Amino acid sequence: MKLTKKGLITYVNESLTQTDKSEIETIVRKEIKAALEDAKFKNKVKDVVSSEHKSKDFEDKMVTLSKNVLVQLYKQLYNKRGFWTSGLSNNAN
Repeated sequence: MKLTKKGLITYVNESLTQTDKSEIETIVRKEIKAALEDAKFKNKVKDVVSSEHKSKDFEDKMVTLSKNVLVQLYKQLYNKRGFWTSGLSNNAN
C-alpha cells in the first residue's frame, strides 16, 4: 500500500485523539517559548537585523517611505485645510 503525503497526513490526523493533539500543542508551545528566550537566538536575530539596517537598500527604502509619508501628510493637510485652519489665530492666549 502506497501512501501519498496527503494520505499520510490524513491518516496521522485521524489516528490522533484530541488529548494527543492538545499534548503535542502544549509541547510545541513550550519548545518555541524556550527557543525564543534563548540568548543565542536573540543574538542571532539582533545580528541579522543590525546587518540589514546597515545595508544601502534598506536605507533607500526608508528614505522612499519617509518621503511618501510626508507627501501624503501634506496632501491630507491641504485637502482638509478648511477643517483645521479655522482653529488657528494670531492672537496671544
